[in-house]
Amino acid sequence: KVWSSPLLYLIPNYGPLLLLGSAFYQIALSPWQLAYALLYPAAWVTVLYGIARIAFDRYVVARSGGLQ
Repeated sequence: KVWSSPLLYLIPNYGPLLLLGSAFYQIALSPWQLAYALLYPAAWVTVLYGIARIAFDRYVVARSGGLQ
């Protein structure tokens, strides 16, 4: 391991990195780590999609006259 800290679990990229490490037999994932690796990035994608949708409606659709 190069660097290990519990704060890494806050970074959305850490889940896929755990999966890559497991795929190449560098680490063994516990069940909660596997759930984290799959669900945490999906949660971020969902939240960011919602933010992007709101921004799109506000700045693109509304300015083109689509929402009145």
